Amino acid sequence: MNKIFILFTLVNLFSCASPNQICQQNWQITGFYTPLEYDFKRHNMHQIWLNKKSYDYPLEFVKEVQMEGWGKTNAGWYIGYYANKWHKSHQPLNAKGLPLELGNIAVDNSFIVRNSQVYIATLKPHMGIDTFSAVDVGSAIKRDHIDIYTGEGKQAKLKTYQVTGRHNICINSHLPAPVENLSI
Repeated sequence: MNKIFILFTLVNLFSCASPNQICQQNWQITGFYTPLEYDFKRHNMHQIWLNKKSYDYPLEFVKEVQMEGWGKTNAGWYIGYYANKWHKSHQPLNAKGLPLELGNIAVDNSFIVRNSQVYIATLKPHMGIDTFSAVDVGSAIKRDHIDIYTGEGKQAKLKTYQVTGRHNICINSHLPAPVENLSI
């Protein structure tokens, strides 16, 4: 954890609202969301296998799930794609197998410590919140890149475009995000 904070002190820092925060400029922010099967036309179907059973979904939905991580089926459950395999769940999950929620972010844990709170003031108009919890990781999330979970469906997909860009962030260095509920 100390090497992360040393790294932040060596880079171009800007003024923080609190002495407990470490702030840095120009981070790449992107968004990810959960696609809904019913938002996709039911032509050009694609077969996937889950627990030795086949399911047919619109090809574009399948591709979107592979890109975003999880998608909600018309049956009401979710399919996820990771580790080169399809998975089924009652809700979209983060890398630790816990439910994804608005305000969750995927980060490079060598740059932002897991469960840290990250403040991004410029996102409040788009997300309705400005404090995010670092509870996820992603294979494409490296260094000064944060990926924000924006929710489900077409509106959430539009938010991914709204949050994408360069933003200033502040990391709360003394107050981690709420502890994950491990009883789920």
